[in-house]
Amino acid sequence: MVIQPSTSHKKAVVAIDFGTSCSGYASAFITNNDNVDIYAHDSWPGGGSINTKTVTVISLDRQGRLAKFGYDAREDYDNAIFSNFKMVLFDSVSRENTMVKADNCDQTASVESLITETLKFFKQTSLERLNNGSFNKLNQRDVQWVITVPAIWDDAAKQIMRQCATNAGLCTFADDKESLLLAYEPESGAMDCIFEKTNSQY
Repeated sequence: MVIQPSTSHKKAVVAIDFGTSCSGYASAFITNNDNVDIYAHDSWPGGGSINTKTVTVISLDRQGRLAKFGYDAREDYDNAIFSNFKMVLFDSVSRENTMVKADNCDQTASVESLITETLKFFKQTSLERLNNGSFNKLNQRDVQWVITVPAIWDDAAKQIMRQCATNAGLCTFADDKESLLLAYEPESGAMDCIFEKTNSQY
């Protein structure tokens, strides 16, 4: 299987599985042959075991900036903890008031800011992994970004996700169609099954 970027200058692909309850990411360098090494991140702070996903929980400081994400965020009681915020984008009525109340205090944050800070976390974590031991350091412009979204989302919800990705620095307004791909969750699952079957040894 050859991973083809949308443009020739991309050097790597990072796919973010942004789930309602759990999230994770996988990455791969773009090659010109059929041997693609896909790395699925499986070590999360506070997780305690090998797992390719962590919980979709984020904590923000009083200024609304990312404090922690994942297992660590669940017990970060010094900051505002948020969970189950992604699907606010599904309900068009909810989108009219996108403020989400923290699980552990009265602090609120917009769902757009929560998604943006989550994507910032995945951008930083994945780039650190890609650049680990690499001589030629990559930045976000070198990466083809993929984010999974529910098939039931309408165009407005998907546009908000694109806006959040832009705000998180994954891409710019000028190149978001080129650098960012929104992939439907069922199709991504089907592709994973095909890839696993193709690469299984019988």
